[in-house]
Amino acid sequence: MIIMSVNDYAKYSFLDVVGNYVKEMGISNIAELDDPKYNNAFERAVERIRNSVDNKLYIPNLEEPNTEIISFLISTMLLKLSNNIRLIKRFALYESKGVEKSLGMDISKNNEIAVEIINSFYSDTMKKSGKYYSISIPNYLTHSTDLNAPEWKLVNQRVDSGYVLLDRSSLVRLLRTQISNYLISKIKKMSVKPTQKLADYTKKIEGMLEPAEFKMSKEYPPCVKHAISVMNRGDNLSHSGRLLLATYMFARGMEIENIIEFYRNAPDFNENVTTYQLEQLSGEVGSGIKYNCPSCSNLDTKGLCYKTEECGRIVNPIQFKSFSSKN
Repeated sequence: MIIMSVNDYAKYSFLDVVGNYVKEMGISNIAELDDPKYNNAFERAVERIRNSVDNKLYIPNLEEPNTEIISFLISTMLLKLSNNIRLIKRFALYESKGVEKSLGMDISKNNEIAVEIINSFYSDTMKKSGKYYSISIPNYLTHSTDLNAPEWKLVNQRVDSGYVLLDRSSLVRLLRTQISNYLISKIKKMSVKPTQKLADYTKKIEGMLEPAEFKMSKEYPPCVKHAISVMNRGDNLSHSGRLLLATYMFARGMEIENIIEFYRNAPDFNENVTTYQLEQLSGEVGSGIKYNCPSCSNLDTKGLCYKTEECGRIVNPIQFKSFSSKN
């Protein structure tokens, strides 16, 4: 059995085993957190949630590991009480990126705890081969489903005898979405009976990230409606889906400041980055080339076509409603 240090508990507070350590600290029920000695943990919890909204990098405070551990527990309870799924997803992404960084650093030192955590997310045991880490092809395909960038396609990987060979950064990056989804599921399943202190601190995070939802226009084609629905749920729309949404809205004459609002629900939303990317697509910066809305056939190959009878014989989403009724 691998023994974890208090710093390990602080870095990987999402693990179930950390709950046992919290009990050893003398916290066996929520009411005990009302003790003023945990005020710093409450403030740190609010800070962690705020940092997730501000897209800051999570860096565990190892100078006060116990406070860090308790603050994670409090963060999850506050988020559960807030019932703000958009905020929960943003926090989960923030924390998963922090775990990713810690795993990358620890596995570079051949830390057994990091290896065990990584293996727990894969259905078979990861193996080290020189400077690479190998996982089975089925395992790779399962964990790379949400990664749509070309560099994650199986054809672009090193493959040997049924195993995909990954460098350290790719190995831990592959787990980010799984860890994020695990945290989201964990928070959703929590049952929290709020104390007055929890209720008061929940008010502090309310309004940090207001839920936003865009009404569907009957003029939007099914593929665009689907992209907006994904964003409205606060889910992570693929790169190709985001490209479709932006170029379609540009084709309709929408301005950048209006288009950016569609992306605010994304778990990884960063206003400066999104604005720059939209400026590139519009041709305002970079190459000066304005990107066109992808064709229906292009979207179909990427699994983004949701054709209905209303689409008729259009070949591009921007023709929807304009030409479908004529053909």
